[in-house]
Parts: sequence; C-alpha cells; structure tokens
Amino acid sequence: MRLFRRSVHVDENTDADSTAQSVRSDALAQGLPESDADRLYAQLLEVLDPLVSRGRELGDLGSQVHIERKLQGSDYEVTVVLGVGERLSLLQRLTRLIQRN
Repeated sequence: MRLFRRSVHVDENTDADSTAQSVRSDALAQGLPESDADRLYAQLLEVLDPLVSRGRELGDLGSQVHIERKLQGSDYEVTVVLGVGERLSLLQRLTRLIQRN
C-alpha cells in the first residue's frame, strides 16, 4: 500500500465539507481503504471548520495569516495550508496551482 499524500490549500472562502469530501474521494481513488478515508475525512472536517471560521474573522479585520497543519495516519499524510490575505508572487501562485493538480 502506497502512502496517500496531499497538500490542501484553503482560504477564508473555502467550503470545508466539499474540500474534505474531495480529498476523501481522491484518497479512495488512490487505493486508501474506506475506513482510513473516513477517518481522514473526519480529521479534515475537525481541522478545516475552525480554521476557515477563524480565517473569515481575521480576513474581515484585514489580517494576514498563514497556518499549516499536518494530518497523519498509517496510510496517509495530508498537509492543510490556510492562507488569508496573503500576497503571493507569481512563482508562488504557479507552484500552488501545480501542487493542486
């Protein structure tokens, strides 16, 4: 079994449930057992909901925030990156675009 690895970039406008569901679907497509995919989905929601909510609050205040959280299981490793109000260079935007695909 290969280790499922993914980086998930989110901001204050991200829909936590659809993002978590998308990662779960990708994990299943990559061969992650359904029980592990369900555990990953639950962990993602547990992390994404408060991160996105806090990102909205900080974004409304005009703040800039960059937070990374790593979720690990026996068969997966997912890094969640929250960016609010960040000004990204062209190279950073291209890198993120490539990482998403």
